[in-house]
Amino acid sequence: MIANDRLVEVRVRHMKSIKTPTQTNAPPADWVDLVTGIRAGDEDAVLRLGNIFRGGIRFFLRRALGQHKLESREQEVLALLIKSIREPSSGNPNRLASHVLTVLREYIDAQSAAFPHSVSENDSRANIDRGAIRDLLAKLAAVDREALRRYYVDQETSRHVKPRGEPNR
Repeated sequence: MIANDRLVEVRVRHMKSIKTPTQTNAPPADWVDLVTGIRAGDEDAVLRLGNIFRGGIRFFLRRALGQHKLESREQEVLALLIKSIREPSSGNPNRLASHVLTVLREYIDAQSAAFPHSVSENDSRANIDRGAIRDLLAKLAAVDREALRRYYVDQETSRHVKPRGEPNR
C-alpha cells in the first residue's frame, strides 16, 4: 500500500510540474478556428493540426503498439481524426485535445484487439520521447488535464470523471 501511495504522490507532483502553454510562452492554439478551418476544407488547418499533435500521437502509438508501421499508423490516426472533426456532431471545438486522445485511444484499442500478439514488451517501450507527452498535456485545457489526473492518478471510473459542472449521462 505504501508503494501505491508513493506512486500517486510522484504522479501528482509530475502533473503539477507540467507547464501550460502560457507558462512556456507558446501561443495557445485556438481550437475553434482550427476546427472551423478543417470543416471548411482548409489544408493549412489540417497541417496545423498535424503539427500540433503529431509528437503526442507518435508517442502513444509507439508506446502502445511499438515501432512497427509507426508512420502509416500515425497517418491513419490523423486521417481518422480529420474525418471525425469534419462530422458536424464531433462536439465542442474547445475540447479538441480531448477528442484527439479519444480517437487515438480507440485506434490503439482496435489495433491491440486485432493483433494481440504483434507487440513485444521490449519493442513497445523502445525510444520513448518523454517530452512529447509533456507537450501534449500542456496543450490540453485545464479541465481536461484534471479529468485525466482523476482517471489515471486517483483511479476514478470514467463515469465519475466528468469535468466540473458537466452533468452525468
